[in-house]
Amino acid sequence: MQGPHALDRLLNATDTHVFLTSTPRLDLAECERVRHLARRLSQNASASLPRANEIKDLLGAIRRLVKDPLAGLAYQVTADYGQDLAPDSVVAGGQDFQRAWWDALLEMVEAQMAGDVAALFDLRRRQLDVIRESQDAWSAMDRDNRLVPPIESDPQTRGPSSPAERLARELLRDVRRLGWQPGARIGGAGDLLARYGVTVGTLRQAVRILEQNSVVRMDRGRSGGLVITMPDSSKAIERATQFLGQTAIAPEDLASFRRQLILKSLSAFCERAPGDRDCTLKQATSSHVFDQLGALSGDGALELFLSIVSVASPQSAERVVRSPKLLFEALSKGDAPRARRIYLEWTRVSDEP
Repeated sequence: MQGPHALDRLLNATDTHVFLTSTPRLDLAECERVRHLARRLSQNASASLPRANEIKDLLGAIRRLVKDPLAGLAYQVTADYGQDLAPDSVVAGGQDFQRAWWDALLEMVEAQMAGDVAALFDLRRRQLDVIRESQDAWSAMDRDNRLVPPIESDPQTRGPSSPAERLARELLRDVRRLGWQPGARIGGAGDLLARYGVTVGTLRQAVRILEQNSVVRMDRGRSGGLVITMPDSSKAIERATQFLGQTAIAPEDLASFRRQLILKSLSAFCERAPGDRDCTLKQATSSHVFDQLGALSGDGALELFLSIVSVASPQSAERVVRSPKLLFEALSKGDAPRARRIYLEWTRVSDEP
């Protein structure tokens, strides 16, 4: 899955894990602090919307309610991706979209307090529907009236704090607008300095941020410039596992999150074209198919997080699947409900003493 909905499956898997396992055990005092923050922001911005950095603070407070570093990392990735997709032309002209999304967020705070899992799923669907329904309008606004944010000044409405971070966001939007085609040229240094009105130092720092994440490289010479590169997933996995190594993840949370990633990967695989499914299955090792589902799914975000789980906790890797025939038949037919049930049956039996 590419484009605006590239992380939808990851978000759904994370929500399912968090809503079902973490929501019932949230701390009352912490829920009340988040509720107070949400109500204060809503009252202060009764005639408009809170500033983006205030919304970011609330989202961060909500994530901290969930004592699960891996789920928090997944939420951070999806939030950053969403921010990357909302250019300043949309922020300036998309108040209706933002209001509907913000109202749903306030209701989610109340649903968390109440432990209302059904409401949380419904509110998430409302948020995603708002984004999906507004995508065409967003594209038109960005194409016809694209605004360049005040990068060198300190804006009151955007999230990233430094000029280099703000410029890196805008350059990343250029990468996405060009379809993330490795080798495509974004522009020369002079072009970028003029386009975004920044200093040479800010441009260098922004490029360094993106180079560290294998997004771009700066080619030298008259025909050089900022060029799109292919991201290196191994670097992302290494950074994620280093972060997780400094935290404490409950084994039951790790198992629950991995289960939801696997289930979503099974569904993603079954959505592939029949010929594609058969060709991909021929390359799979039947006895270790669950360990390969991230790659088989065709969903880069699911593959990345399943790899992070496996590296962060090798003992969580599935044991050998002794009778994979039924699973392979279901996958070949694109029968996602049956494939998911076979997996759940297998995990139930394997967890029995």
